[in-house]
Amino acid sequence: MRYITTIILGLMAMQISLDTFCQAPLKNKGVSAAIICLTYDDALPSQLDNVIPQLNALNLKATFFVNSLAGSSNQIGHASPSLVRWKAASIQGHELGNHTLFHPCPERLGWEKEVALEAYDLERLMSEIRTMHSYLDIIMGKKSKRAYAYPCNETSIGGVDYAAVLRELGIISYGRSGGDAHNNISNGKDLDGLKVPSWHVMEGTTGAALIEFVERTIRSNGLGIFQFHDIGGLLFNVSKEAHQDLLNYLSANADRVRVMTFSDAVAEMKQR
Repeated sequence: MRYITTIILGLMAMQISLDTFCQAPLKNKGVSAAIICLTYDDALPSQLDNVIPQLNALNLKATFFVNSLAGSSNQIGHASPSLVRWKAASIQGHELGNHTLFHPCPERLGWEKEVALEAYDLERLMSEIRTMHSYLDIIMGKKSKRAYAYPCNETSIGGVDYAAVLRELGIISYGRSGGDAHNNISNGKDLDGLKVPSWHVMEGTTGAALIEFVERTIRSNGLGIFQFHDIGGLLFNVSKEAHQDLLNYLSANADRVRVMTFSDAVAEMKQR
C-alpha cells in the first residue's frame, strides 16, 4: 500500500511540475513576456532626423507607417533624400508599414473637402492601399503582406467598418488602430489582428508618462503599442528628451520587456 501511495504522490508531483512549466510566462525561461512596440506615423522629417538615430544608437527596432514620399531632389544628380533615408531605415531592420498614399482624414479634423475621407469610397481607398503596397515593394523589396495603420485612426468609411474589406484585400497582415494610455493588450486569443489598439501619444507627454505605460505593460505581461508622430517637431509633438528617456528605460530594462516591430509583436500575441 505504501508503495502505491508513493507512486501516486510521485505522479502528482510530476503533473504539477509539468503544469507549472507549461503555464509559466516567458520571463521564467529567461525571456520577458512583456512586449513594447514603438510605431511612428506619416514618415515625418523628425523621424528621420531624430527618431531613427536615437533608436539605432540603442539597437532598438520600430515600425514606421509611411505615406507617399518625395520622389525627387532639388539638386541635379541627387535622388530624393527622404527616399534614400527611408530605404536605409528598412535595411537597418525597421519595419515600414502601409498608411495609404494620401492619408485621408475627416473634414472635422481640418482636411479639405476634396481630399477628406468623406470624398472617398471603398474602391478609392483600397486602390490607395494597393498602390502604397506596390510602392513599398519598390523601396524595400516585395512582400505578400504588410502592416497597416488607419489614417487618423478612422476604421470606417461612409459609416461602414472596412476591416473586413482589408482582410479580403489580401495584402494586409495586421492593422493598428487608436486608443489611449490604458490600451495594454494582455489577451492575444481574442485580439482582432486588423484592429490592434495603441496609445495615440498626445503633444507634450512626458518621459515619466511614457515609462509608466511600459510599467503597466510589464505588470500585465502583455503588449503595449505607442503611436507617435513628431518627435521634436510639430504634429502631436513629443520632445526629443522625453523620447530619449523612454528609449533609455527600454534599453536598461531589456530583461523585463522586449521591443519588437508591430508585425512581430502582434504575431507573437496571436500565438499565445
